[in-house]
Amino acid sequence: MDRVFLRRLLFSGAPLTGCYRYKDVFQLTPAPADAPRPPYVNGDYPLILELQFDPRIEPEREDDFWHRDVWERVRDNELGGSPWLDEQIAAHREMTSQRRGSAIVKEITVLLNVLTNHRFFQYESTGVWTRPAPALTNSTGGVLRRLFSRKWQHPKGPTDTGSDWRQLGYALSLLNTPSGGFSTLDVAEIPLAPMGKYYNVVPDTLIVGQDFHIQLPEAIDALLNKYFALDAELKHAFYAACHLWGQFGELRSTAPSMALVAAASAIETLANLGDSPEAANCPECGTPSSIEKCSNCGVPRYRLTSRFRNFMLKYAGTESGQLANKLYRFRGNISHAGDLLRQE
Repeated sequence: MDRVFLRRLLFSGAPLTGCYRYKDVFQLTPAPADAPRPPYVNGDYPLILELQFDPRIEPEREDDFWHRDVWERVRDNELGGSPWLDEQIAAHREMTSQRRGSAIVKEITVLLNVLTNHRFFQYESTGVWTRPAPALTNSTGGVLRRLFSRKWQHPKGPTDTGSDWRQLGYALSLLNTPSGGFSTLDVAEIPLAPMGKYYNVVPDTLIVGQDFHIQLPEAIDALLNKYFALDAELKHAFYAACHLWGQFGELRSTAPSMALVAAASAIETLANLGDSPEAANCPECGTPSSIEKCSNCGVPRYRLTSRFRNFMLKYAGTESGQLANKLYRFRGNISHAGDLLRQE
């Protein structure tokens, strides 16, 4: 069956000035030159995602390429052994088919959020109250002084706030243009940087100047190849870890405590991959089996904590042991005791 082509609008915290194509799977291209951009350096910059994929779902599809494919297969097998009526299963499959494209777009953004130093996202269809943003100047006087003065009022007056109920969104006519394949644009490819240099940069760093644009690691193709070559279990675990890491990025400015839980859980997902829950617990009482004790107080250090620390030591360097212990302790205090971080 022929593949389906989709064109979707994404956003990132930095502008996209070049294009990137991963095989015949997806392509990132800049938004048109006349597309609206943020009026300030710090804002949401539009870009275009073009995607080709097999629209068939389980059981019509035979191979699994995306994590979505793995999920669909597992879910369909569960329905086969459930008390659902045939009509209910058919309705669920229809809904799964309708949501397949959006789920794969989400999967691409989740992967890019981990494999690159940038956050890629879409707007949710939600309504918000809006009002005109007050003007700012770089000087210490004028508009800026009036803004922070207690006598300053909205330009429309003290009783008229000028608030409007609007839907969060971004209109772009290009998305409605039918196409049977990837666009051909006269722009250079996205700059690629050496991995050692690239991953030493703090993600989403605001860099004002000619370097303020999306860059990718030179191994981006190889990293994506490794992901799509994973077997079902590993792909499910890695995608789950990437998804949790993405939630960390989304929550860190609004819910720092839960953001930390999401970050630790993302690491823990990979640290405990392949472990049997039964093997990690005492067969008599069900308590997590201790593999070591604290040399200072003698209290057992249970398997989950040790695996988390050992995973960090292996992949983040020998100097990360103390950080791993602190991170996992914070995570446990938040999850089990409601001990919020200080900024909350």
